[in-house]
Amino acid sequence: MIVDLTVMLFLAFASYYDLKHSRIPNRLIVAFGLFGVLLKMIELVFNSPLLFNDTVDLEDTLVSVIVPLLILLPLWLIKAIGAGDIKLLMALGLVVGMDVFYIGFYSFLVSAIVGSYYLLKRGILKKRLYEVAELAVLSSNEKRIIEYKNGTDSKTAVTVAFAPCVMIGMAVFMILKIVNGGIS
Repeated sequence: MIVDLTVMLFLAFASYYDLKHSRIPNRLIVAFGLFGVLLKMIELVFNSPLLFNDTVDLEDTLVSVIVPLLILLPLWLIKAIGAGDIKLLMALGLVVGMDVFYIGFYSFLVSAIVGSYYLLKRGILKKRLYEVAELAVLSSNEKRIIEYKNGTDSKTAVTVAFAPCVMIGMAVFMILKIVNGGIS
């Protein structure tokens, strides 16, 4: 339970900074990553998982750190996600292992809902969906990544702080694990 609360505390700090400054400090991400390394070391010594995983597996931990980078790198290249968001998910992967993929899915779902709400509220959701589809087709035809332009004025520019979405995604994951009997 203390480990769960510590993870949520790290995500709360990251969310605060992301909402207030539109960035996540590297020292916070490094501290979170070191917390994950410490957890893995304790799990390996005692051969007992401390968080959500059923087993202690170093290979799964490496996959849960590297794959989010590989999946999200294209989004960073087109400026659709920040580097701090990617590093946050990588650090989270160190802590929760393969469950980072579920948490990441819930996080992106929350982000899509929040972003769609903002676009709908401004009356530009349909226009933005067409722009994204057009960008995807153009990138595919030209066989290169084309940077996404996120509006040029306050009416069309929409950004969603992703760290709070990760925190909500983590909370959803924890609730679903409790409901399904997976967290002790």
